[in-house]
Amino acid sequence: MATHEAKLGIGLSTGMFFHAPAGTALPEHPLATLDAAWAEVGDVSSDGISLTFDRSTTDLRNWANALKRTIMTEHAESISAAVMDTTQEVLETMLGEGATTTVAANQQHGNLIKASLSQNTLPPEEAYLFLMKDDDDAIAVGCTKGQITSMDAVTFAPGATINWAPTIKALDEGWQIILDDGQKTA
Repeated sequence: MATHEAKLGIGLSTGMFFHAPAGTALPEHPLATLDAAWAEVGDVSSDGISLTFDRSTTDLRNWANALKRTIMTEHAESISAAVMDTTQEVLETMLGEGATTTVAANQQHGNLIKASLSQNTLPPEEAYLFLMKDDDDAIAVGCTKGQITSMDAVTFAPGATINWAPTIKALDEGWQIILDDGQKTA
């Protein structure tokens, strides 16, 4: 059993977030063992993921100014998701690998991870993957090349999780959805 399969569990709905170097192939099906290049970023909050379609169109009209058709001139898809962990992997994914430094644990403290929140560039392009289970359905939503283009506000409050919520814009082939309905044959 794949590590992520065990974490998806048997509940009604759950999800996890992974990243890999740009160009890494998406799994053939949602419960496949992931290539070693995929690293777990963290658990997605109960808000789930939001897939947004941004399409620009132009109306084409004839000489009589009658609408003949509409064409798409631009399109982009992005996903927003809140990750409810604060780890080195999360910080490096959200801010870029060069944004963090680590001081090894010693007798006075554990591993210290310092992250520079003031970045002059976007994090590098990477492959992104969200795996989720909804009753019998196993679902993968991913892109082989995308980029984190913005972050929602991060709230540090008593009694609440610290959520890092990036917006990831898919590049090249865009987002893909792979659904396994769980209805196996004998």
